[in-house]
Amino acid sequence: MIVRNQLQANMIMRKAFAALMLLIHLPGLSHADELAANLVVAVQGKVVVRRQAWTGTSPVVVGMVLRLGDFLASDGGGKASILCADLTLVTTGDLPAGVPCRPGGQPELRWNGARVAPARAASTDFPRLLSPRATDLMDGRPKMVWTAAAGVSSYQVSIEGPNFTWTSPALNGTEYVYPTSAPTLKAETDYQVVVRGGGRSSREEGAPGSGFRLLGTTRRTAVGDFERRIGKIPLTDQAHRFALGHLYASQRLLLMAISALGTPNDVAGLVFLGDLQLRLQRPDLAIEAFRGAVSIVSADDLENGAYARKTLARLLLGTDDAQARKLLNEASQRYETLGDRDSLAEITRLLK
Repeated sequence: MIVRNQLQANMIMRKAFAALMLLIHLPGLSHADELAANLVVAVQGKVVVRRQAWTGTSPVVVGMVLRLGDFLASDGGGKASILCADLTLVTTGDLPAGVPCRPGGQPELRWNGARVAPARAASTDFPRLLSPRATDLMDGRPKMVWTAAAGVSSYQVSIEGPNFTWTSPALNGTEYVYPTSAPTLKAETDYQVVVRGGGRSSREEGAPGSGFRLLGTTRRTAVGDFERRIGKIPLTDQAHRFALGHLYASQRLLLMAISALGTPNDVAGLVFLGDLQLRLQRPDLAIEAFRGAVSIVSADDLENGAYARKTLARLLLGTDDAQARKLLNEASQRYETLGDRDSLAEITRLLK
């Protein structure tokens, strides 16, 4: 009886979605609209989402990013509160309906996930830069962190930029803060941290785009304004962390985004953390986050369950192929239920 009722509910929901998609016409979205991150900050009852490329649905959870063109439905009068990309807080009305955020304008929250690079075996032959890399910074005195190289007890760290080179004295540890006595770093200028020790260099990693830059006055002021606006919005602590994390990520302040997120113990938080670590070119830390997500995700959270497994598998390919293939098959089952043909095709390519 329960199964029959669930099937009937699913059929009603599918018909409602189909009718809505015929009634609502969405104009061509701009590139800004496509990147706009409309952030779920609260859910009452059960709400599900159907992405544009899906035929099925997945539960809406706090921390989920919704796009214009997604469709929402409730099971028994559920509602969701959404912090739109323009920092407007809205609550869903009668469902099913589209995402109740306005298109157009300049979104303050932007997010398009992270590209997955193949995981490299962790080498201890040379020092590997951990921070700062592939990020923007607010602090003009960056803390530089790197991994220890086997048999090396002394390091030197340099910051290099256009017509600029600064080098530290000999260092015994694996972190060092840029000193106040050093030359002032210029805003909106590309810099690269290089660590040397034992005749080896962090350059041996060969990772492009691993530099950093400082925010200029205009962007710094804008970030402060957005922080104050978010601070005035009534959000739970968890939702506030997500909002700040996405704000900082939108400004490429990836280290600040991770700091704002804290130590998440929910699936959406761990998935976001994994994506941030990938943006920072730290696959080992991304693997840790996605493993955490896979270990706690519920069976009905199809989107996070599929994405975490697929991304973790891509990171493990070449180092643990058996586990990667297992994860890909599990992700495939979930994408099949969602009707996500694009992701299914991607997994098919990865399994070849």
